[in-house]
Amino acid sequence: MKPLRRFLPAAAFLFSVSSLAAQTSDPRIVYRSRAYQRVGASREQWWEMDLTTRQKMRISDADAAQERSTCLGAGQTISRFEKVSSVLSPSGRELAEISVHEPFDRSPLRIKNVTDGKEIATIQLPTDREHWNVSTSLAWSPDGKLILAGAEAGSSSSHFEDYWLLDWTHQKWQYAGGGNSAQWSPDGSQIVWTTVRDLAPLGKIHVWVSHLVLLNVASLTQQTLTEGISNESEFFWCSPAR
Repeated sequence: MKPLRRFLPAAAFLFSVSSLAAQTSDPRIVYRSRAYQRVGASREQWWEMDLTTRQKMRISDADAAQERSTCLGAGQTISRFEKVSSVLSPSGRELAEISVHEPFDRSPLRIKNVTDGKEIATIQLPTDREHWNVSTSLAWSPDGKLILAGAEAGSSSSHFEDYWLLDWTHQKWQYAGGGNSAQWSPDGSQIVWTTVRDLAPLGKIHVWVSHLVLLNVASLTQQTLTEGISNESEFFWCSPAR
């Protein structure tokens, strides 16, 4: 979506941002964008996007910092690990554990009862070697019914993760797509990540470009939220207070 071209006085602009936040009860995404220029230095700017209307508003660094500290209901961010990862479920009753072995994962994903340490489920990893190499990350859905798992992918200059969704009670895996820094939405219905970093031409040079992608968990359909010669980063979900 192209940025808004209408310029507002500072007071009116801040009011419009506050009004956008007040008028919607749906989750929003706040993110930093580096917009590249043919002439002069690239610009970094914070944006807030309403996912219902896809309207986005520019916000200041201070506003972004306040949003990060006050937003409610953030989904769990997927975090990379090295050799062994144990991730606690939202209820605190289950623990997902996986080990990493080179060159491919051979150990299953195990779900354990936190109270007595007994295994609830032992789940074999995906056998699709095109989209599963070594395990890199895990994150529970907010309701604890699904687990988002990442596997190493990409080249030496453009790493990314292949993402899989696991319905652990039924031991069912589904491939979701590839990207970086995935985050569950507060209600668990969506996941946002950044696209694989790619080089795009800008005059006589090339710059690294990456955009935000939204995944619908139920249908596994994807929508690209941003566009242009820019690099999006440091994004987070924001749910307004009820």
